[in-house]
Amino acid sequence: MSLRSLAILSDDEFRSLFRRSPIRRIKRNRFVRNVCVALGNVGTEADLPVLNKLAEDPDPLVVEHAAWAIEEIQQRVSSRRTPRAPLPGPTLPIAYSQEAG
Repeated sequence: MSLRSLAILSDDEFRSLFRRSPIRRIKRNRFVRNVCVALGNVGTEADLPVLNKLAEDPDPLVVEHAAWAIEEIQQRVSSRRTPRAPLPGPTLPIAYSQEAG
């Protein structure tokens, strides 16, 4: 399963999927919080619709971490799109450049 599909599990789907797993003990909200953290660390623009939906979740823990993940992804995306300015070349003091000329 992808992180995106894990993020949108309903309570019933979560309980069914993890019924024989210790993960079930942390409950859906904490599990989805962890998925949001993972998406914030490695997610892409394709994950933003799911995270935007989670940002409206009834659980404040999920909302907070979805918002964090959205911000992380948006920062990564904008830093890739923003061209980096070339590093300035060496500068010479005005007096030195006039003497050389």
